[in-house]
Amino acid sequence: MQLKIKCELTNEQITIDYRRKIVMLMKKGLSETNPSLFEELYSENKLKEYTFSVYFKDAVFKKEDIQINSKEFVINFSTGNAELAVNFYNAFLSLKGQQIPFSGSNQVKIYKVSLVPQVRSNEEQVIATIKSPIICREHNRETKKDWFYTFEDTRFESVLKKNLTYQLKPIFGNCVEKDILDLQIENIKMKKTVVLCYDRYLACTIGRLSLSGKPYLVNYFLDNGFGSMTGLGFGMVEAT
Repeated sequence: MQLKIKCELTNEQITIDYRRKIVMLMKKGLSETNPSLFEELYSENKLKEYTFSVYFKDAVFKKEDIQINSKEFVINFSTGNAELAVNFYNAFLSLKGQQIPFSGSNQVKIYKVSLVPQVRSNEEQVIATIKSPIICREHNRETKKDWFYTFEDTRFESVLKKNLTYQLKPIFGNCVEKDILDLQIENIKMKKTVVLCYDRYLACTIGRLSLSGKPYLVNYFLDNGFGSMTGLGFGMVEAT
């Protein structure tokens, strides 16, 4: 299920590190409407079966901030989990009409929350547009450091599949490992970008790609995001 949340700012400037502000909105709404689910999702490092992207209308991206001349932006939220969808719909709806501190002296008001029909695929191959950058992260447990790969790196696909296997085994069981190994990821028009998220610069991938694999896997990625850190607004892909 997808949600479209339309928002209005009180002035034109917001931080380039805006994803943390969107997560703040989500946490605020969910903590007020379903505190137990809020604790379940955010009290530990749990897989987030959702993703989001943000569309800024009439925006100019600068080094440290974004100038949004229209003062409007849209949060596109997606999940394949019906229970989560209902709870986040209620969370966003509970904030509707409020002036909420957002970025610096700026405030945000949600003025419309709507459901959007989800695009499903019965095919083994889809061409997808990356609506929010794909994160491929390798975590070293000993040093507790992360390394981020983009499609240009030789280890991108192997690390990405390792991430996906770790995420999806608890959901689909051991059989998913072979299906992920057989997944084909092809570059249509991908490119490297760097984004600021929670004060860290992360290398990631945007553009278009082809995914070929079992339909249940392809649909899972279309619903919940593709790659790591989807709960922070990464990995949203849309069939085109």
